[in-house]
Amino acid sequence: MYDTKGYDYVISGVNGFFTSLVRDNLDNLFLMGKILNNFFKNGKFSTEGSENTEKALDYLERTYLNDKYANKTWYYGGRSLGNIADMLSGASCFVQGIGSFVVGIGGSSGSMALASTGVGSVVAVPVGAVSGAAVIAGTALSGFGASLTYSSAGNFKDNWEKFQESKCS
Repeated sequence: MYDTKGYDYVISGVNGFFTSLVRDNLDNLFLMGKILNNFFKNGKFSTEGSENTEKALDYLERTYLNDKYANKTWYYGGRSLGNIADMLSGASCFVQGIGSFVVGIGGSSGSMALASTGVGSVVAVPVGAVSGAAVIAGTALSGFGASLTYSSAGNFKDNWEKFQESKCS
């Protein structure tokens, strides 16, 4: 007979890791949706009302994952690692978005310079359109990255505390 306890621990850690990836990204999408909703409704950027999302995600987690893992220490260790992975992913998206934004601004400036001479006006219009799209895409990507990093960092703090508590018990 084989001892499967070690596998159960690893599965608990993997379960925690993927739970964090899903949770962080859902948190982020709902948070960004709430911010945009508040902006279009009230004309201000605000996270007001996003606490209901937290409650819903907590409920789903308790309902479907409560005591479905063999070892809390491995589970919350995996969740903490998942949060770190999402923080790194968010930081990467932020940097990539800033890069697209800067390239788009540079292209817009170049197209204005071309158009002002009169000689390059045929080329300037498509360059300006593509540059404008790059600015918008860069802004959206950097906003997504910053929000993912922020929400993952908050979740990491909670999961790390639970990890520390489970090691003591």
